[in-house]
Amino acid sequence: MFELGIKVNLLLDTGYYTVDVINYLNANGINFIMRAVGKFKEGDDLIYTTSSERKRPEEQATFRIVAVKGRKRWAIETSYRMINQFCQRQRQSFTA
Repeated sequence: MFELGIKVNLLLDTGYYTVDVINYLNANGINFIMRAVGKFKEGDDLIYTTSSERKRPEEQATFRIVAVKGRKRWAIETSYRMINQFCQRQRQSFTA
């Protein structure tokens, strides 16, 4: 994101993609990168407003989307997550 001139304070995984978290970060001036799944194309740079059915229009979050394909950091985290799941299953089979 440095090539776009964006100073980032926080990196977040998809699990934090909620209206409340995004609004909190925006309200406190925290620049963040968050992995999000959506119908975005690589290179998209737009202002996006959520459309959560559980929230009223004034409770939605508005933020900038910059779509970048294949960030290695999330691939690494996913690999560790899969390793941990495998290890947990192995421990459970030994204790059963």
